[in-house]
Amino acid sequence: MPQLADNVSHWIGRVELLARGADDDRRSAQQAFSRGNYVGARRHCLALLAKAPTSPIGLAMLVDVSESLGLGDDAIEAMRKLCELAPWRGELWVRLGELLIESQSLEDAKDAFEHALGPDMDPTARRKALLSLADLDIFAGDPWRAGRWLDSLCLFGSSPDVSLRRLEVGLSTGDCALVESALCILREPSVLDGRLCLALGRARYARGESWAVELIA
Repeated sequence: MPQLADNVSHWIGRVELLARGADDDRRSAQQAFSRGNYVGARRHCLALLAKAPTSPIGLAMLVDVSESLGLGDDAIEAMRKLCELAPWRGELWVRLGELLIESQSLEDAKDAFEHALGPDMDPTARRKALLSLADLDIFAGDPWRAGRWLDSLCLFGSSPDVSLRRLEVGLSTGDCALVESALCILREPSVLDGRLCLALGRARYARGESWAVELIA
């Protein structure tokens, strides 16, 4: 089963689909998707939604199928409907935000991520949303706002992904203490990580380690 549809199926049943005679369409869509027949899967998803327009499973499958077909606008439309049906599910807002970033709708993406920050939202979703909001502000040239999102991650403890962003913020704002604290946690990447290599190179070059210019050249 597609990833989002699999997620949704864990917290919602198929009673509506069975009652509306749409469960065969679900199975057919799932089978077509697993075979890589995304056009056929989309046809079955639309048939399902014609019978059960507010089916979370149907909308989730349509999101996955639309993404596989490169139909970004269709995926976003279905994802918005899914978020309206289950606004308490933080992971749905995060997925919507990610889709909006892919479509370059950055302000709408911020709104979606902020929806995932409610105190009752799943902590994993909140963490992903905060990291994504920090990224958006880092790339937009607003490290101070990015730093505020990162401060909200203190409850999750220190980790390399947070420390990388703290390092980028420190480099952009000239906060040497923040840079040094981030460097205490970050290590050389075991695999090629362009973003991490660039940030580490900038930090070490700023320290006077001239060899680090090779990492940022």
